[in-house]
Amino acid sequence: MNARRLGIGIIGGMGRGPAVGMAFNLTGRAEVRAVADLNPAAFDVGRERFEAGGAKPDLYTDTAAMLRRRDLDWVVVGTPDRTHYALAKQVIESGHNVFVEKPMTQALPEADQLCALVAKAGVRLVVGCELRYSAFAETFRRLLRDGLIGRPVMGNFIDHVGTGYTFFLRDHRRKEWSRGLQTQKGIHTIDLINDFADAAPVRV
Repeated sequence: MNARRLGIGIIGGMGRGPAVGMAFNLTGRAEVRAVADLNPAAFDVGRERFEAGGAKPDLYTDTAAMLRRRDLDWVVVGTPDRTHYALAKQVIESGHNVFVEKPMTQALPEADQLCALVAKAGVRLVVGCELRYSAFAETFRRLLRDGLIGRPVMGNFIDHVGTGYTFFLRDHRRKEWSRGLQTQKGIHTIDLINDFADAAPVRV
Protein backbone atom coordinates (compact mmCIF):
# COMPACT_ATOMS: atom_id res chain seq x y z
CA MET A 1 0.00 0.00 0.00
CA ASN A 2 1.36 3.41 -0.99
CA ALA A 3 2.11 5.97 1.70
CA ARG A 4 -0.27 8.88 1.94
CA ARG A 5 0.62 11.75 -0.36
CA LEU A 6 1.40 15.11 1.19
CA GLY A 7 -1.33 17.64 0.61
CA ILE A 8 -0.08 20.91 -0.90
CA GLY A 9 -1.83 24.28 -1.02
CA ILE A 10 -0.59 27.11 -3.23
CA ILE A 11 -1.05 30.84 -2.79
CA GLY A 12 -0.47 32.39 -6.21
CA GLY A 13 -2.17 30.90 -9.26
CA MET A 14 0.59 31.76 -11.75
CA GLY A 15 4.35 32.20 -11.74
CA ARG A 16 6.44 30.57 -9.05
CA GLY A 17 3.52 29.07 -7.12
CA PRO A 18 2.44 26.65 -9.86
CA ALA A 19 6.08 25.93 -10.75
CA VAL A 20 6.76 24.72 -7.20
CA GLY A 21 3.41 22.92 -7.17
CA MET A 22 4.34 21.05 -10.35
CA ALA A 23 7.60 19.93 -8.73
CA PHE A 24 5.64 18.57 -5.77
CA ASN A 25 3.14 16.79 -8.04
CA LEU A 26 5.82 15.12 -10.13
CA THR A 27 7.51 13.51 -7.11
CA GLY A 28 4.56 11.13 -6.83
CA ARG A 29 4.67 11.68 -3.06
CA ALA A 30 2.67 14.92 -2.91
CA GLU A 31 -0.26 16.52 -4.70
CA VAL A 32 -1.59 20.02 -5.04
CA ARG A 33 -5.04 20.00 -3.46
CA ALA A 34 -5.85 23.70 -3.37
CA VAL A 35 -4.80 26.92 -5.12
CA ALA A 36 -5.71 30.45 -4.02
CA ASP A 37 -5.43 33.67 -6.01
CA LEU A 38 -7.31 36.97 -5.84
CA ASN A 39 -7.51 36.96 -9.65
CA PRO A 40 -9.56 34.05 -11.07
CA ALA A 41 -7.87 34.53 -14.47
CA ALA A 42 -4.60 33.40 -12.87
CA PHE A 43 -5.91 29.86 -12.58
CA ASP A 44 -5.94 29.40 -16.33
CA VAL A 45 -2.35 30.70 -16.58
CA GLY A 46 -0.93 28.24 -14.06
CA ARG A 47 -3.31 25.32 -14.54
CA GLU A 48 -1.00 23.14 -16.66
CA ARG A 49 1.61 23.23 -13.88
CA PHE A 50 -0.44 22.94 -10.70
CA GLU A 51 -2.49 20.14 -12.31
CA ALA A 52 0.64 18.26 -13.46
CA GLY A 53 0.57 14.55 -12.77
CA GLY A 54 -3.21 14.49 -12.68
CA ALA A 55 -3.76 16.73 -9.64
CA LYS A 56 -7.22 18.32 -9.48
CA PRO A 57 -6.99 21.07 -6.87
CA ASP A 58 -9.88 23.13 -5.59
CA LEU A 59 -9.61 26.80 -6.56
CA TYR A 60 -10.15 29.71 -4.16
CA THR A 61 -10.24 33.47 -4.47
CA ASP A 62 -10.28 33.67 -0.66
CA THR A 63 -6.96 32.60 0.88
CA ALA A 64 -8.43 32.43 4.38
CA ALA A 65 -11.02 29.93 3.18
CA MET A 66 -8.32 27.71 1.70
CA LEU A 67 -6.30 27.87 4.93
CA ARG A 68 -9.24 26.52 6.90
CA ARG A 69 -8.64 23.16 5.25
CA ARG A 70 -6.97 20.54 7.41
CA ASP A 71 -5.74 18.30 4.59
CA LEU A 72 -2.87 20.59 3.58
CA ASP A 73 0.51 19.53 4.96
CA TRP A 74 2.38 22.43 3.34
CA VAL A 75 1.28 25.73 1.86
CA VAL A 76 3.43 27.38 -0.82
CA VAL A 77 3.68 31.18 -0.92
CA GLY A 78 4.53 31.84 -4.57
CA THR A 79 3.37 35.45 -4.92
CA PRO A 80 5.29 38.71 -5.57
CA ASP A 81 8.08 39.24 -3.05
CA ARG A 82 6.51 42.23 -1.34
CA THR A 83 3.61 40.00 -0.24
CA HIS A 84 5.69 37.17 1.24
CA TYR A 85 5.75 38.38 4.83
CA ALA A 86 2.01 39.01 5.22
CA LEU A 87 0.99 35.79 3.49
CA ALA A 88 3.56 33.60 5.29
CA LYS A 89 2.37 35.10 8.57
CA GLN A 90 -1.21 34.22 7.67
CA VAL A 91 -0.23 30.64 6.80
CA ILE A 92 1.72 30.16 10.03
CA GLU A 93 -1.10 31.57 12.15
CA SER A 94 -3.49 29.13 10.46
CA GLY A 95 -1.36 26.26 11.76
CA HIS A 96 0.18 25.12 8.47
CA ASN A 97 3.78 24.48 7.47
CA VAL A 98 4.87 27.08 4.91
CA PHE A 99 7.19 26.97 1.89
CA VAL A 100 8.10 30.57 0.96
CA GLU A 101 9.76 31.34 -2.33
CA LYS A 102 12.94 33.37 -1.92
CA PRO A 103 13.39 35.95 -0.59
CA MET A 104 11.68 34.93 2.65
CA THR A 105 10.89 38.60 3.35
CA GLN A 106 12.23 41.94 2.21
CA ALA A 107 13.38 43.11 5.65
CA LEU A 108 15.30 41.43 8.47
CA PRO A 109 12.80 42.37 11.22
CA GLU A 110 10.03 40.66 9.23
CA ALA A 111 12.15 37.51 8.87
CA ASP A 112 12.82 37.51 12.61
CA GLN A 113 9.10 37.87 13.29
CA LEU A 114 8.27 34.89 11.08
CA CYS A 115 10.88 32.77 12.86
CA ALA A 116 9.37 33.71 16.21
CA LEU A 117 5.87 32.89 14.96
CA VAL A 118 7.02 29.50 13.65
CA ALA A 119 8.54 28.61 17.01
CA LYS A 120 5.36 29.65 18.81
CA ALA A 121 3.01 27.84 16.43
CA GLY A 122 5.07 24.65 16.26
CA VAL A 123 5.08 24.56 12.46
CA ARG A 124 7.90 24.59 9.92
CA LEU A 125 9.09 27.19 7.43
CA VAL A 126 11.24 26.48 4.36
CA VAL A 127 12.66 29.07 1.96
CA GLY A 128 12.84 28.01 -1.68
CA CYS A 129 16.44 28.42 -2.88
CA GLU A 130 16.28 25.86 -5.66
CA LEU A 131 19.65 26.77 -7.17
CA ARG A 132 21.21 24.67 -4.38
CA TYR A 133 19.85 21.59 -6.20
CA SER A 134 21.02 22.48 -9.70
CA ALA A 135 23.46 20.19 -11.51
CA PHE A 136 26.44 22.50 -11.15
CA ALA A 137 25.85 23.07 -7.43
CA GLU A 138 25.43 19.38 -6.68
CA THR A 139 28.56 18.53 -8.70
CA PHE A 140 30.68 21.18 -6.97
CA ARG A 141 29.35 20.15 -3.55
CA ARG A 142 30.33 16.53 -4.24
CA LEU A 143 33.84 17.60 -5.28
CA LEU A 144 34.19 19.54 -2.04
CA ARG A 145 32.83 16.78 0.18
CA ASP A 146 35.04 14.15 -1.46
CA GLY A 147 38.13 16.33 -1.06
CA LEU A 148 38.90 16.21 -4.78
CA ILE A 149 39.94 19.87 -4.94
CA GLY A 150 41.72 20.08 -1.63
CA ARG A 151 40.66 22.10 1.38
CA PRO A 152 39.34 25.52 0.30
CA VAL A 153 40.48 28.43 2.44
CA MET A 154 38.97 31.26 0.39
CA GLY A 155 36.24 31.58 -2.22
CA ASN A 156 35.15 34.26 -4.65
CA PHE A 157 31.65 34.21 -6.12
CA ILE A 158 30.79 36.26 -9.19
CA ASP A 159 27.14 36.58 -10.16
CA HIS A 160 26.28 36.75 -13.82
CA VAL A 161 22.61 37.32 -14.57
CA GLY A 162 22.60 36.43 -18.23
CA THR A 163 18.99 35.36 -18.68
CA GLY A 164 15.61 36.84 -17.92
CA TYR A 165 16.37 40.17 -19.58
CA THR A 166 12.84 41.38 -18.77
CA PHE A 167 13.31 40.73 -15.03
CA PHE A 168 13.52 44.39 -14.05
CA LEU A 169 10.92 45.44 -16.60
CA ARG A 170 8.26 43.47 -14.79
CA ASP A 171 7.16 43.45 -11.17
CA HIS A 172 10.73 44.11 -10.00
CA ARG A 173 11.09 47.38 -11.87
CA ARG A 174 10.42 49.41 -8.70
CA LYS A 175 13.09 49.14 -6.03
CA GLU A 176 10.56 49.40 -3.21
CA TRP A 177 9.02 46.22 -4.61
CA SER A 178 12.21 44.27 -5.40
CA ARG A 179 14.80 45.72 -2.95
CA GLY A 180 17.36 45.45 -5.73
CA LEU A 181 19.53 42.80 -7.33
CA GLN A 182 21.27 41.73 -4.12
CA THR A 183 17.97 40.65 -2.60
CA GLN A 184 16.63 39.16 -5.81
CA LYS A 185 19.64 37.22 -7.10
CA GLY A 186 22.37 37.63 -4.50
CA ILE A 187 20.36 35.56 -2.06
CA HIS A 188 21.21 32.50 -4.17
CA THR A 189 24.91 33.28 -3.92
CA ILE A 190 24.74 33.76 -0.15
CA ASP A 191 22.85 30.48 0.19
CA LEU A 192 25.40 28.60 -1.94
CA ILE A 193 28.34 30.06 0.02
CA ASN A 194 26.74 28.90 3.27
CA ASP A 195 26.09 25.46 1.82
CA PHE A 196 29.51 24.95 0.23
CA ALA A 197 31.33 26.23 3.31
CA ASP A 198 29.06 24.19 5.59
CA ALA A 199 28.96 27.18 7.93
CA ALA A 200 26.70 30.01 9.01
CA PRO A 201 27.54 33.51 7.75
CA VAL A 202 29.58 35.80 9.98
CA ARG A 203 28.91 39.00 8.08
CA VAL A 204 27.08 39.89 4.87
